[in-house]
Amino acid sequence: MRLVKLRNEGVRHRPAVDLGVAQSAEVYGRLKAALESGKPLRVDVSGCDVDPATGRRRLRVSFGAGVIGHLPEGEIGHPRPRRIDEMIGWSVFVRIKSVDRALGQVQLSRREALEELIPATWQALEPAAAGHGVLQEELRQALGRLREIASENGGKSPETDELRARIDELRRQERAEAPVVVGCVRWVSRRGAGVEVGGLVGWLPVEEMTWSHAPDARQLAYVRRGASLKLAVLAACREKEFLRLSLRPLLPDPWDRAGELYPPGTKHRGRVACAISTKGYLVELDGGLTGYAPRPGPQSLIPGAEVLVLVTRLDPSQRRMGLRVLEVFAWEPLLKR
Repeated sequence: MRLVKLRNEGVRHRPAVDLGVAQSAEVYGRLKAALESGKPLRVDVSGCDVDPATGRRRLRVSFGAGVIGHLPEGEIGHPRPRRIDEMIGWSVFVRIKSVDRALGQVQLSRREALEELIPATWQALEPAAAGHGVLQEELRQALGRLREIASENGGKSPETDELRARIDELRRQERAEAPVVVGCVRWVSRRGAGVEVGGLVGWLPVEEMTWSHAPDARQLAYVRRGASLKLAVLAACREKEFLRLSLRPLLPDPWDRAGELYPPGTKHRGRVACAISTKGYLVELDGGLTGYAPRPGPQSLIPGAEVLVLVTRLDPSQRRMGLRVLEVFAWEPLLKR
């Protein structure tokens, strides 16, 4: 950058920066248009500093061509972290409050942008999620009926085949018709992540992040703070301020080919995912499918042990697979006594 010192009689000397008149004029033109329209803009938070006039912290946004906007702490709104510097790198919606090219000041407000965005987001999501909820309820009822038949007479009923076909069809509809949104991960814990969608923070549980067994969401590299994710909306309730999200409907469902890849009587190599009480284990096969295997002997396997298993039963409709451990690879140190 080329620094030019401006001199004026009776005016305190201060440096000005030649940033390229054409580029800065274009940026200021866009900002003034946004100011006049009142429409929120999505911007990236680039830094944090202290307002010399108030002594309070504020966020900094770069618009390019050296044009900087400031978001005061009081205009951040909610949701927000306790420390505002944790928002550096976030992509947020803001409203332009004022543009003063002479002073080089652009004042922003996220709070005002959210006041407009949040009602609009609920209005867009609730009807679509309600229709999807009807599908989910029908699916739950069909699965419940199938379990009743299995407990009453071992699953042998003229109704069984029809129920399983209906369950498969409902699952296909559930994946195809779920509303899809783009959200930004705000925080990640062991059990899930908070994802901001149009000003709302939705809940993405760890079991909805992958078809594989994931004991800790923090171990998944693609679910990290600041990451942008395409997600399906499973439930949206404005009254309860609840938004449930999922990645799984947008991923290939491994159960679709379970009957072809893992028919009963076949042997496969797998990995112990976790223990189910003291009686057995959840074993994960290639592709993310998991099945239950009873404890093979007096010794206990720990998560990560590689095993050879036999598929004893398979029910893709209920997403259940029965396994039997035939062999354990590398017994030491993967065994607990």
